[in-house]
Amino acid sequence: MHSTRPDFAFSLGDLSNVSPRSLDDRRYSYVLQDIDSISQRLGLVWEQEKDQDFSTKPEFTGLVWDLVEWRVALAQKKRVKYLAVLDEFRAQPLHTLQELQSLHGKLIYATLVVPSGRPYLVQLEAAMAVAADRPYVPRAPPKRLAADLDWWIDRLRRGSVSRRIPRPVPIFDAHAFSDASSGVGVAVVIAGRWRAWRILPGWQSPSEGRDIGWLEAVGFELLVRVLLRIHSTVGHFKVFGDNTGVVDGWRKGKSRSVAVNTIFKRLSALLERRDVMVHTRYVTSASNPADNPSRGRYPAPALLLPPITLPTAVAPFLIDWNAPRSESERLHAAPIPLPKTAGPDPAERLKFNEGPEELAQSLAGDDIFWWDDLPDL
Repeated sequence: MHSTRPDFAFSLGDLSNVSPRSLDDRRYSYVLQDIDSISQRLGLVWEQEKDQDFSTKPEFTGLVWDLVEWRVALAQKKRVKYLAVLDEFRAQPLHTLQELQSLHGKLIYATLVVPSGRPYLVQLEAAMAVAADRPYVPRAPPKRLAADLDWWIDRLRRGSVSRRIPRPVPIFDAHAFSDASSGVGVAVVIAGRWRAWRILPGWQSPSEGRDIGWLEAVGFELLVRVLLRIHSTVGHFKVFGDNTGVVDGWRKGKSRSVAVNTIFKRLSALLERRDVMVHTRYVTSASNPADNPSRGRYPAPALLLPPITLPTAVAPFLIDWNAPRSESERLHAAPIPLPKTAGPDPAERLKFNEGPEELAQSLAGDDIFWWDDLPDL
């Protein structure tokens, strides 16, 4: 028996031979004219200039939703509007709280499409906090704000600004951890493999914000860079850390610490180029496998992760865990913990004593990224 139940395999169209609709409109079972007709009988009045023809790329609230490519973009007119506001703002030396808030509202809306722009809102938010006590008095913004606004201007001038529409996707759990110790260095552990770096004398600088929080953020960045080398085809990673400033800061996409925020800017740009998202999760220090190597208690060298090139901004402050004593270390007589390595468990050796390709194939993602994983705005 033939079923008449619709399965939506085909579009519902107007098949009447005497339909008053145009050929284009007859492809659909209803059109805007039908909606207007019903609305008029109900007493609803629509602004017809805002009507949009049926499309796979509708515009809604200033965003263009591409339902075929599954991407969302900032509408052209809104992009041009935001650029004009930025140019006008940059031309004025002083600003009231209302002017700061107005610009912030526009840019935070743009971060829905440009997540990498979140670290570039921190100085604007700092200016808003300063202006809150005397909201009607024009003030000069922080000096660092100019560079952040220049970044926004450059980004919006490139043309179309778009990103993938967020949706539930698998998150790859590579069992990846990072940690830092202000007395020894930084370490990362991925699925039982590890790599560590010693800190060099002079790395701390209160005036430049290089403290333990910065060092933890460096560990997080190096962990991501190692992951990108091992798992080159994964789109979503889960990583673990025991520093709430880094874990929660990355979820929000920004940090009040200028030094940490600079790392977030650098890492956000890298991940955007690679079309990758990283999702942070908190773990206690006692449960963090990277805690021991960050303190100089190193696992077996046979389990070393492949090396990576340190970012230029970080390279002056770190050195490989087993590198010879550097000149600065000799001058400062900094104690270097002797490598304390222990032989791996035989089962772990069988599991992890493999190359990067084998390691990448040995694990499977077991998590799902849901809407509540999106960073807070």
